[in-house]
Amino acid sequence: KYSYELMGSNFVLFELSRGCPYNCVYCLQKMYGQIYRIKSIKHLAREIETAVNDYGIKNAYFVDLEMTVNKKAVAELCDLLINKKMKLKWCCQTRADTVDFELLKKMRKAGCVLIHYGVETGSPRIMKLIEKKITHEQILKAINFTHKAGIETACFFMFGFPTETDEEMEMTIDFAK
Repeated sequence: KYSYELMGSNFVLFELSRGCPYNCVYCLQKMYGQIYRIKSIKHLAREIETAVNDYGIKNAYFVDLEMTVNKKAVAELCDLLINKKMKLKWCCQTRADTVDFELLKKMRKAGCVLIHYGVETGSPRIMKLIEKKITHEQILKAINFTHKAGIETACFFMFGFPTETDEEMEMTIDFAK
């Protein structure tokens, strides 16, 4: 009965990991705990198989804060989805500095059709202020690789950081464009 406007209906949420190893100042990590932990791939595979085979699920969102932090686990999950020929379209969210072209190609082959990236700001000063520890060049590279792999992107941006100027907000709009 669930749907997501970017993915369609017959939709469910999955989770490979909880927490995040990064310390961006705006994030309320208390919700997830300070420890990054990952679910067994075999356990997650059973959840996915049950959803697809028993409930007819066709679309999924992996709600991990940063899905590709553990590239090995994501690659293992993708291999499993490919080998079992799962008919599942899925999306996830992650950081642009935790993907590479080979992983993205494997994710696409495994059914990934959309990745949400947390960009946050177009201002280098604000990026440093929020301790994101990522560059705009890394973000552009990841988005280009993602599109080259055949995966769509959606990006998260924020306005209103303390001391953020109107000009810096314009930088964010320009970067988004």
